[in-house]
Amino acid sequence: EFGATSVFSNDIYMVSTAFSPQNYAFVDEKTPQFEVHEYASAPLYNGIRSAQVKGGYWDQNIRNPGYLLPRDGGTNYINAWDTLIAANVNHIYIESWNEYDEGSGIYATDPTNSPWIKPGSGNTGTDTWSGTDDPYEYIHTTATKATLFNDIPNHDATILWHNFPDSMYVGDTQLVTVVVRNTGDAPWTAAADYKFGDKADGAAQFGASRYLLDDNEDEIPVYGGIFRGRPKTFTITLIAPTTPGIYETHWGMLQEYVEWFGEDLAHTFTVELVDPASIAEWSAVSNDVMKMVVDAPGPASRYHPEASTNLVEGGWARVPHSTNGLPPFVETNLSYSTAEGTNEVIYVETDATSAEFFKIIGE
Repeated sequence: EFGATSVFSNDIYMVSTAFSPQNYAFVDEKTPQFEVHEYASAPLYNGIRSAQVKGGYWDQNIRNPGYLLPRDGGTNYINAWDTLIAANVNHIYIESWNEYDEGSGIYATDPTNSPWIKPGSGNTGTDTWSGTDDPYEYIHTTATKATLFNDIPNHDATILWHNFPDSMYVGDTQLVTVVVRNTGDAPWTAAADYKFGDKADGAAQFGASRYLLDDNEDEIPVYGGIFRGRPKTFTITLIAPTTPGIYETHWGMLQEYVEWFGEDLAHTFTVELVDPASIAEWSAVSNDVMKMVVDAPGPASRYHPEASTNLVEGGWARVPHSTNGLPPFVETNLSYSTAEGTNEVIYVETDATSAEFFKIIGE
């Protein structure tokens, strides 16, 4: 692990093999990597007990018969981890991730046809990769045992990125993204009620209060969850309140009914009323259609036209409009219009037998 308190973050730190002839005076730590045919070995050097652990060893395809340290279905690897954890060693190094030729890796493989023996080698040895036919036998064991060994909390999370807007119009809806990395030991799944959410007490102010995982996505069926180090992307549907103002919000990860955890995403939204719109120009296109040029300073989707035939008694109502003076005339907002410079052009149907009054309403 690297971090502010890690031994690897304070100037140069040298790790060497434990039993090779070289004996450098500047070595800080020694570990028996690629040196011994043992499942676990933990020599002491410089006050540090540094261990290596491996699932097995078999160089059957480069030597005949080769040296065999059997995996026996993964039980030896499990026992080696348990031995080192009980011994309170300082560091554990895994030998290795992808050493195929000497067969010491913890990589995923086909458990039925592994270890693979080169045709014609004459090697008659046998071994069992996994007692449960699990291709990820050693990856799963490593993840499980590492959580018992390390000092990382089960629950932790880091906010990597988000694009929350600083301001929204009242009632506006926006899709935004939040990327969160799992920095704790526990994997996240929907089945275990891991979610991203709004920490507001009571009803959420900006739409839904919870955003869920899908256990069929993000390779969760393969790896059993969003594991430590993996990021998860959440798509958030923000719905602004209908009351203007300044809103302080807090967001983060949680395990429902257990706890909130990880980095807090604090964000302040300014929720504003839409600036008033006006009818800049109007002209009759025919006896029953009028053209209007609307000065709408906000998004076109935030405005709609209304009409009244009696200013004394009120009775304003939305009116249908079209983009070109021809049907269809639709009762909707100004997104159904034609842009003309910074203005919006709409066409409304009129009643030639009575006086009508029009206005543009922002919302």
